[in-house]
Amino acid sequence: MNNVNAVGWCLTQHDFEFLSRWRPEFLEVNFLAEMFCGQKFMVQREERPAPEERRTFDYRVIRERDQVPTLRMRITYRTAQ
Repeated sequence: MNNVNAVGWCLTQHDFEFLSRWRPEFLEVNFLAEMFCGQKFMVQREERPAPEERRTFDYRVIRERDQVPTLRMRITYRTAQ
């Protein structure tokens, strides 16, 4: 797996309407453990407080077999113009 896959997994936590209205402005990634092709995982998402014109979310990718967090990501979105 690579880091592009991880960003995609986190973006899939939002519906098309959200992604049409908001664009990523800032992305921070912290890789914590390896994941390999074929492993199952889950993504958790939590919104953080942010100014009205921004939305900030924290994401965690967790390996299902042992519940180990493999990645933490924060994305701040701004309104699409």
